[in-house]
Amino acid sequence: MRALEGRIRLAHDGCGAGRWRLAIQPNGDITPCLCVHAPGWILGNVRRDDLGHVFRHSPHTQALRSPWDHGLCADCPEVRRCGAGCRALAYARTGRFDGPDEACPLRRGLAAPSLPPDAPSPLRTRSS
Repeated sequence: MRALEGRIRLAHDGCGAGRWRLAIQPNGDITPCLCVHAPGWILGNVRRDDLGHVFRHSPHTQALRSPWDHGLCADCPEVRRCGAGCRALAYARTGRFDGPDEACPLRRGLAAPSLPPDAPSPLRTRSS
């Protein structure tokens, strides 16, 4: 492990729901994540809808691809580091996908901000 020190850069892209991951429920429903079963967030059904089209063009996946653009995370200086946390947890706690992730250490006062606001973003945009 010591040989790898300084050569590995860790980055966390945040929640993958709708960004680079979708889930298929047992009945064929397509949801952003296995943890999301909200009726308004069923994106389609694999028995009738093209999965690639749903992934690329669903308004829900579009919104989930940039959670740091809205909600409480938009003004957070740490959003570049965490990627806005878990969207399913935010929805479960607040009823909103753009709500705060209660597991956020900054919200709970367990961590201090570490990145300057003008730091380069480790977040990547993944395209299909």
